[in-house]
Amino acid sequence: VRRFGILSEVADASIMKLVINLLMPCLIFASIVGNPRVKDPANFFVAPLAGFAATCASMLLCLLLAKYVFRFKGLQDGPAQSTFAVATGLQNYGYIAIPVLAKVFEGDLLGILMLHNMGVELAIWSVGVVIYSGRLSKGSFKKLLNGPTFAVLISMALNGLNLDVYVPQVASSAISQLGQCAIPVGLLLIGATVYDYCGRPEFSLK
Repeated sequence: VRRFGILSEVADASIMKLVINLLMPCLIFASIVGNPRVKDPANFFVAPLAGFAATCASMLLCLLLAKYVFRFKGLQDGPAQSTFAVATGLQNYGYIAIPVLAKVFEGDLLGILMLHNMGVELAIWSVGVVIYSGRLSKGSFKKLLNGPTFAVLISMALNGLNLDVYVPQVASSAISQLGQCAIPVGLLLIGATVYDYCGRPEFSLK
């Protein structure tokens, strides 16, 4: 689609905003609201805690490996080691995990994954920022104030107050259908971006 001009670079920013601020929140809402697994108090606390702890541990482990084990030429300075730690320590917790989980396991588990991903986001914008830049600023946590975060909070509030049963069927159906577009549209955008980078001389395989 990028090669034949169907998806131009001009549209990338708008599509990204669409995915983050509409499609992904719809997927989160449809996965959490009314989900009996998410209503379990244990899952409510354990899932985000597991995401936060696992992500922090993997980034810190990669930082130790970069500093004391992988003494390659490109990993001998601090910025390179920090970049390696954050990039390598992060697992793909969205665009691969979501479709695999939805295909292999029951749909109810998708809501648990969304809570887990909240913990991952918190780890990225706290410990990840400290590893990468060496300091933590107020602006880092502002990154958490986005569509997916608000979708989780609103969905959990509806569940906690037992208001999920009052969500109109026509609304929940429309939200669910929009949510199903999140991963395919996001993957299209990722593929177009990869195509752009593959065309640059520094990424040439020749």
